[in-house]
This record gives sequence, structure tokens and C-alpha cells, in this order.
Amino acid sequence: MLASAAITALLNDWVEMGVIIAVVLINAFIGFIQEVKAAKAMEALLQGMQSDATVLREGQKQQIRATELVPGDIVFLQSGDKVPADLRLVRSRDLQVAESSLTGESTSVEKQSLDQLDPDTLLADRVNMAYSTTLVTYGTATGVVVAIGDKTQIGQINELLNSTDDLTTPLTQQIKQFSLGLMNVILALGGLALVAGLIRQYSLEETFLSVVALAVGAIPEDCPRR
Repeated sequence: MLASAAITALLNDWVEMGVIIAVVLINAFIGFIQEVKAAKAMEALLQGMQSDATVLREGQKQQIRATELVPGDIVFLQSGDKVPADLRLVRSRDLQVAESSLTGESTSVEKQSLDQLDPDTLLADRVNMAYSTTLVTYGTATGVVVAIGDKTQIGQINELLNSTDDLTTPLTQQIKQFSLGLMNVILALGGLALVAGLIRQYSLEETFLSVVALAVGAIPEDCPRR
């Protein structure tokens, strides 16, 4: 589209050039807003990982920052606490945890300090685990820290979001193929329209500007080029 704007400027069609540049700026502004929203969502996720923890240190209960936890720490949970790390429960009493921040489940989940679960048990069904950033809604429990920071389940999700700049899925591949096909068809039609205009002895400038207008209106600004 910027190339089209440059060509129309060379042809002294300032109105057409202004319209094209306006479309480009609007697309850029929308993209900027989307990036800002994504950055705010990531910041909120990181803030959600920050909390305090009640731990057993030197034989006594102590209140520390969650960032000071290390694997093997004994953590105490009670109603209203935000789970500060991924914990393997060793003792629990009527424990219920809201895991919406992790699984999207709106209702609280009952947790128990079971001895063992199948290694293939789904994340949402691991009742002997309490995960970082989830909220204790009822009961009490004691757990052992098994993962902190980026090693927690929510931390791994955060890492995945940061590392997938260009996430490729079957759907995105199909969209890309469709967009490329659409762009090729429009360019071919534009070429035919240009040839037809010249055959009918329209002026080159008038014909070219009409083809540019057609292409600008039909090809999305974010259409893949590769």
C-alpha cells in the first residue's frame, strides 16, 4: 500500500495518495492498540504471580515474599491465600481452590493430600496439587514447594506466550494460504484491467489509478507476503 501511495504521488494524484496513507495509518494504529492490550495482559499475569507465603523456616512459621521460596519449602495455606508456588499437598482439611487463573474453571475445586496419582492425570484433575496464582477459597492445607517462577504451570504458560511470536496452527496456515491466493487473484485481475484499459485506449494514468484503487480496496494491509 505504501508503494501504491508513492506511485500515486508521482502521478500527482494527491487525494488518492492521502486516502491510501490514511488507511495505512489506521491499520498501524489498530495494530498498536492490540500490542498495548497484549502487553497489559502479560503485565497483569506477571503481577498475579507475586504474593506472600507462610513457610516453615528454622522450626517456625514465617511470612516471606513468594519470590523467596525455594523447592522443598513447607508452605501453609488457609482461606483467602493466593497459592505462591506449585505445591504438592501433604496435609489438607476441607481444602477448596479456585483455579480459574489457570484452567478457566469458574467453580472451586476440592483438593486432597492423596499419596499418588497417575502421571498422565490431567492438570485440572490433580487434586493433590495446588498451583501458583490460584486462590484458596475454603479450608487449610500444608504443601511442599515443587516448582517456582518460570517452572510453575502458570510460569510455563507465560514462557509459551512470550516465545510464540508467530504461532503457526492449521487454521493460521489455511488463512495464510487463502490470503496469498486472494492477493494473487487480485493482482492478476488488476493486470487484466490495466491491459483492457489500454486496449480500449484509455489514458495510462487514468487506467493505472483505477487499478491501484481496486488493489488498495481489495488487498488487506496485513495480507501475508510470503
